[in-house]
Amino acid sequence: MTASITCPDCGRTSYNPNDVREGYCGHCHAWTSTVVPDDEYVRQNAAGGWLLSDKAVADIQEASR
Repeated sequence: MTASITCPDCGRTSYNPNDVREGYCGHCHAWTSTVVPDDEYVRQNAAGGWLLSDKAVADIQEASR
């Protein structure tokens, strides 16, 4: 499973790990929201979307090796 973020404004999805981590839309050139950490694996942004944390992404990548 690849982490992704979908912009609530333009609807485009990014699989870039930096965009996912930062909540950034490369198409709009803007941050989609303020990301608030919830726990070590999942965090929710202000728009209500859920993002995988860096630890979750690293664990998924490690498990797929």
